[in-house]
Amino acid sequence: MAFTLQIGDKAPDFKLPATDGKTYGLADFAKSKVLVVFFTCNHCPYVLGSDEVTRASVERFRDKGVAFIGINSNSENTHPTDDFAHMVERMKTHRFPWVYARDKSQNDLDRALEERLAGKRVSVPLTNPIGCNVKWEGQDAHWMPGDACDLV
Repeated sequence: MAFTLQIGDKAPDFKLPATDGKTYGLADFAKSKVLVVFFTCNHCPYVLGSDEVTRASVERFRDKGVAFIGINSNSENTHPTDDFAHMVERMKTHRFPWVYARDKSQNDLDRALEERLAGKRVSVPLTNPIGCNVKWEGQDAHWMPGDACDLV
């Protein structure tokens, strides 16, 4: 699966626990005209600074058949405040008008190894790299080769 879906691509299904105690998948939003899936977290200053802009968008469009789900897939080991308990507390405090779900199953390598060792076909054999780039000698700190992104 490509790191970035193309316009018109079908979203991959999911089953994720949310802060309201329910588990959500794509089928739960089937009656919506549009589903906005956004990736968010508890700690990022950019996210914290845009919460009220997101709230305004939800409030503007939810009565027009648009549903919103924010997915937090950050590692709680890297950022302990991104764990589920903190997500629940954040929603309780801010009363955001969207579904806030937790995706803990972000580790493609573990899944690939488990599938391979069980004699199964690896379900996601190729993924795009994410994270910081290699710092190339003689190049700007953020430079990457043109073919380094969207490899699949």
